[in-house]
Amino acid sequence: MTGWCCCVAVVMLFGWRPLTAQQPAPPPGWRLIYAVDSTGSPIFGEKAELVLAVRAGLPVRVGWGIAYRLSDGTRGGLEHVADAAFLTIHHGEVFAQLAPILGQAPAAREPVITFRTEGDRLWYALLDTTGRLHGHFTGSTESHTIRTATHWYVAGAPGPGRDRLY
Repeated sequence: MTGWCCCVAVVMLFGWRPLTAQQPAPPPGWRLIYAVDSTGSPIFGEKAELVLAVRAGLPVRVGWGIAYRLSDGTRGGLEHVADAAFLTIHHGEVFAQLAPILGQAPAAREPVITFRTEGDRLWYALLDTTGRLHGHFTGSTESHTIRTATHWYVAGAPGPGRDRLY
């Protein structure tokens, strides 16, 4: 049986139903739950809601941006979003450690990003709700901390549960 005939036979055998309102709803998506500017001042949402989501074990993503200005005055920026691989609540702040990535080298004047392949260039990052990004490249003895706005996204909604783990 040819591919086309096979498809027709399957549709005829099992039937065809158009998508309707009776179809199950997709799982809850990601939603912005909290955001701070680079000074750590809240600009959206409530930190308490983020803390509850972390305590409920919900998946968290963090978005942040980095602006740059070249010596000739050219300005630009990068936006990043990554899943939080490890979350910590400390003194009421949320800290998100990201999974390591291979370093990137963005071109300042065109939409091109390449990998940084010199040496062992895995990059580790820790972002927090006070507007700090702490980064470290493997193979280096130095780490860096910058101030940046952070946006915190949660999949689903916090459910009932304990308000503290300890």
